Amino acid sequence: MPQAHDPRVLLLLTEAYRHGKPFGGRNGADGLFAAAALDTSAPAIALADDATDALDAVPAAVLARHRAGDRFPPAA
Repeated sequence: MPQAHDPRVLLLLTEAYRHGKPFGGRNGADGLFAAAALDTSAPAIALADDATDALDAVPAAVLARHRAGDRFPPAA
C-alpha cells in the first residue's frame, strides 16, 4: 500500500520544483517525488541513502545561484 503524504508537503515540493530550486533527498525521498509526479532525473535533484552524498551530488554552481534554470526548456 502506498504511503499517504501530506498534501501541503506535496504542494510545497511542487512549487519549489517549478521555481527551479535544487533538492537533495535521502531515505526514500523518491517516493515523495513520485507522489508529487516530479521527475527525479531533472537537473539539480539528487537522491541518495546518505544526506551528505545527496548534497554532494547537487552542483555547487546551482546552490550558489539558488535555481536550476536548465530544468525546463526555454519558452518559445
